[in-house]
Amino acid sequence: MKAPTPKFLFVQPQASRSKRINPRSRPLKSMSKSRNLEPIISHVVLQLSDLGIQSTSTSFQISKLQSSHFLCAHEKEVETNNVTMVDLANSNKVVRYTTIADSAIIHPYSYIIAMRAGRQLKIFNVEKQTDVGLYIFPEDIHFAKWISDTTIGVITEKVIFHWDTRDTTPRRICDRHSWFSGAQIIDYQTTLGEKWMALVGIVKDAESGES
Repeated sequence: MKAPTPKFLFVQPQASRSKRINPRSRPLKSMSKSRNLEPIISHVVLQLSDLGIQSTSTSFQISKLQSSHFLCAHEKEVETNNVTMVDLANSNKVVRYTTIADSAIIHPYSYIIAMRAGRQLKIFNVEKQTDVGLYIFPEDIHFAKWISDTTIGVITEKVIFHWDTRDTTPRRICDRHSWFSGAQIIDYQTTLGEKWMALVGIVKDAESGES
């Protein structure tokens, strides 16, 4: 099986479309011309199994690393589910929170988690044990990610939303492109000021059936 081929879609919010820019109109400069490139060096920081995290909870769909501060894993038990938070900036301290959610993501720098179940997204402050917000979307949530210190990008079946956690209602940004019908969404990025967004997903080839 050949390696999965991600599909990218760049999106401009409706309010910013007065000056349209085609991201393909400006070719990227070749990185080979740079004289300052250095090899990428990787090393093992920790083994999640050493922290008691199940091996079945270490895939990229389940374990989320959105900053160098926190790692979040969703562990499914026989009777309960746990959101396991690893504080990488505090000697890999492990904090667990019992939930019935399908999945969870943690704030980049705080013990604030966003838990989703079907169409519902709940934001909870673990340290203060207080609810920050709750919203039920019109469709099932396929993907969610903190895109800033206060905002979560939420991808539903057909629509992209941004939810500033200081507000009670998310903002509708745009519809998902038909390219992503049936796709597994694996990432979502925004530029400063939210002028451009990039949605990344994996789809199966219509002819070969491969990703």
